[in-house]
Amino acid sequence: MEFVVGGLVVLAAIWFFAAIGRERSDHALHRELGSLLNQAKLRLDQDDMSRLRAALIELEVIADAQIATRQLSVKAARRALMKASVQTIQSYMEIDRMFAPTGSR
Repeated sequence: MEFVVGGLVVLAAIWFFAAIGRERSDHALHRELGSLLNQAKLRLDQDDMSRLRAALIELEVIADAQIATRQLSVKAARRALMKASVQTIQSYMEIDRMFAPTGSR
């Protein structure tokens, strides 16, 4: 009996620490997204920012569709949306860096 109770306590502790880790990673991802958006506003020109905004809106529409069709939970869809948004912003900034005239940035 003590072994079962001890096992349940260990499982509860593992679940608790895993949940805390996910929350922390979600906050870190949110901070990274905000930071990248600020960097993109500084580095990209108006045309690139317009295309980036359109791409981010398209990602949000896809995430909302996954929520509506119950393919993903709201939390999972939002996490996937943040990850995809981070990757999209990084891609736009990398393309800008690669093709910007030398010495302009």
